[in-house]
Amino acid sequence: MKMTTDMSTHLGVKLTDKLGNHYLFCNFYDAEMEVTPTNLRYVSDPLYGRQFLLDLVYPSTLGSMLRELYSYVRPHCHQLQIKDDWTVLADLVLMMAAGELKVWLLFNEMQLELPNHILTNQPMAGSLPNATSSGSKSVKKPRTSQPSTSGSVASASTHESETVQNSTQPQPRNLSEASERQALFEQYDIEVGPYKDLQKISKTGYQREHFIPHSCYMTRSTQDKEARAKVPIGSEFGAYNEGDAITYFVYDDQSKGTEHRYLTDVEKTYAKTLNDKGEFASVIQWMDCMEEETAKSLSMEVIERKAGVYEAKVPEEDAGDVAKAIRIEYENSLDSMGVNKDAPLSNLVGGGDVPGQRDAEVSDDF
Repeated sequence: MKMTTDMSTHLGVKLTDKLGNHYLFCNFYDAEMEVTPTNLRYVSDPLYGRQFLLDLVYPSTLGSMLRELYSYVRPHCHQLQIKDDWTVLADLVLMMAAGELKVWLLFNEMQLELPNHILTNQPMAGSLPNATSSGSKSVKKPRTSQPSTSGSVASASTHESETVQNSTQPQPRNLSEASERQALFEQYDIEVGPYKDLQKISKTGYQREHFIPHSCYMTRSTQDKEARAKVPIGSEFGAYNEGDAITYFVYDDQSKGTEHRYLTDVEKTYAKTLNDKGEFASVIQWMDCMEEETAKSLSMEVIERKAGVYEAKVPEEDAGDVAKAIRIEYENSLDSMGVNKDAPLSNLVGGGDVPGQRDAEVSDDF
């Protein structure tokens, strides 16, 4: 695999795959090029796009390729170093689906020289305007309106239009109401409840996801086949226990690409990053992190929700509300158990330490 970038402008990445095919990854294209490469528009389909990226190179070089492409689209992202390869892959698939990253097949000598011709700060006369690294679209030229014969009529018409639009705007949900949260869960078939209650429900292929990993509350890792529920909980966390902790069903056998595995990898990465810096996040900080990551995961179309099915569980416009509703259920439960939400949690889920105890045993539970 070869990757060539124009480092002065960083507006594209030219890549040669394991079969010798040449591609240009960019977020704009000069419409008046004499030699037009083939736009692989079908990579915008999440399922095809994901497989396309996986098949480009050998596994040993996959990570470096994904990160090169991610850095091109998000040059100022400071969290790339803490993302694992599967998270980066999922993000790139979403970028291609949104049109932020386009792929062009180069198939002759003239086109192989395209980077020297196309990767410029300003497009040629008559060409498409550059997209920014954030993938923003060009602004369309406003249509010229005909002068009105009656200013009062135009004003009244505009006011009426605005009134109609405002009346059709969806009202924000009042998630402080339990009934609103329950209606949202039912709308998207999400079962939320204490771990011990969901254990009574048989749902083949699904696991119960703790909003914050149970091991974060533990004072040490498990020992010699010891049940996780038997490990002592920190005194700052009141009556917290695994059975009463709020959970929800996610698809999983903990294999790559499944819903549960994605969230587990996020949790591991967050804890490991904290541990490497000698830090511990509070309960509130963990909830903030997992609310954001849960919302992101719910709307992703590249996560396996059931055997062989990759799709969004919740539309993007509602994913934030669903994640917030789960958090509220979880936080209410913590409050009822007397948990100090400002207390620091352990990094055991990422193989790290417990607050005040350096060199704690590495947890293999996750």
